[in-house]
Amino acid sequence: MTPTALSTVIKQGVQATTFLFLAWCATPTAQAASIRLDDQTNLTGDVLRVEDDAVLIAVPRGRIKTINGEPLPTPLVKGSTAPLFSVQDLLGRPQVLGAPPHAITILHFWISWCPHCQSDAPELQALYERFRHNPEVQFITVSLDREHAVVEQFVTERHLTYPVIIAAEQAAVRGQVDLVALYQVNAFPVTYLIDEEGVIRQKIMGSFAESGSHLGEQILAMVAKRRGSVQHNPRHA
Repeated sequence: MTPTALSTVIKQGVQATTFLFLAWCATPTAQAASIRLDDQTNLTGDVLRVEDDAVLIAVPRGRIKTINGEPLPTPLVKGSTAPLFSVQDLLGRPQVLGAPPHAITILHFWISWCPHCQSDAPELQALYERFRHNPEVQFITVSLDREHAVVEQFVTERHLTYPVIIAAEQAAVRGQVDLVALYQVNAFPVTYLIDEEGVIRQKIMGSFAESGSHLGEQILAMVAKRRGSVQHNPRHA
């Protein structure tokens, strides 16, 4: 079962004592099963893991009509339009994904204690250094950590200079966007590659460094394509 075929119900606030429904973490060992809950509801899903106080189950997204009476939002996948936002990073600088045309954007969600996020950090820094002086490319990273000091320590210890936003701090400010909800982040790390027209060209679930996605080459190809478009259409300049 693919990541995009699953839904995270925990993020939406549906959480039973015994049964938890997870998003994209289905594994090759998951077993399809017919399940009956204590209210006699029948459910078919992949059993991911049985624990002492919970059974972790993955349910195909297409089978879920509503959560708490609300339909699921349209998933953000390759080809989707990226939601726009304007926020501030750790240094108080504005970080904007505005109306197109805009810079090609690498949007990366992470959390400090995640091993894959930790291994991605130096790779992302190297990629940032490669493109930091190119105005056609921007990097925006979003930490899911809740403590400012934790994020600052992570950034300082690893000598990271790319823009970092703390999602919880932005969401706590009235009128500011909740980037985690806006981008439907239910696992980490996750990386979006967004073109100048605001279209998601790549969505990488898990470590981009280990994915074989060749992100740097993809960025170069998009820059070349954008420059070709500018030559034929001055409005992109």
